[in-house]
Amino acid sequence: MILLFAVLTGILVPALVILVIVLRSRSSRYRTERDTPWRVELVDLQTGYRLQKTFYYELEMGRSTGREEPEGRLFLGNWKTISRLQCRLTADVDGVWIENASRTNASILNGMQIDQPCRLQAGDRLKLGGQEFFVSALERR
Repeated sequence: MILLFAVLTGILVPALVILVIVLRSRSSRYRTERDTPWRVELVDLQTGYRLQKTFYYELEMGRSTGREEPEGRLFLGNWKTISRLQCRLTADVDGVWIENASRTNASILNGMQIDQPCRLQAGDRLKLGGQEFFVSALERR
């Protein structure tokens, strides 16, 4: 009986320790990926004005509402050709994705209308409503 207990404990305890280590590493990796901030910088090609924002998982972009810009939101200006919610950026382990959120004003990435989420990268050109932007920076912080 004591021998059986020693054998089971010798096998069972290390196996449980390994299982706990694996589960912790997976959960902390997910938390780290989701909690890693991203920084996006856009240049308005008409005015040269730079817009930048640090975000974590999701960033909504659209026309200014006249109020203070909340976290998770980037105001692109007060042009009527930009919807209040024009597009949405979503970050994951593969990078940053952009999707159109406006029903009335188109979002165009590098000359192609955005109909489904597309990967966004530094150097891309965005036409949001009637305004054109250059993605001058998109990086993890």
